[in-house]
Amino acid sequence: MPRIPLHIRKFLTSQNMLFLPAIFHHNTIVGRVEFLLDTGSPFTVLSPREGLRFRYPLKQLSKLPSAACQLAGFKFKRHSLGVGVTLTVTDNKMNPVLIKYDSVGLLSPTKFDDINLEECEKIPSIIGVDFLEAKDATLVFNPKRKIAYLDLP
Repeated sequence: MPRIPLHIRKFLTSQNMLFLPAIFHHNTIVGRVEFLLDTGSPFTVLSPREGLRFRYPLKQLSKLPSAACQLAGFKFKRHSLGVGVTLTVTDNKMNPVLIKYDSVGLLSPTKFDDINLEECEKIPSIIGVDFLEAKDATLVFNPKRKIAYLDLP
């Protein structure tokens, strides 16, 4: 059973948050992403910032009909990336672990202007409960000892 260590750090507030560092693979796109592990989110998404960095056509996507969602007080459209998404993470023995997950979405702003894009910079990519359920992952978090990891079957 792979044990995947999570990073614990402060993010936007004084609270410690959990992050899953991963190499994101989708078609020809490959890059490092730190996903915020959010047990309050029903879905797993790539942030607009990462979408722009990976050169997804966010401006065109924002014009397409897609499911609307709200995150950190901002409104977004959530687009499916379809099949072929793989996350490469490292287990506690420094071995690579490949995780295939075809339900990763991509967030795009509902309005595409400079102010909105600047605000989007603060929004992280997110691992949601959908991922934890689909992968039958067990989350262990001890904030006092600063221990956090995912156990995968």
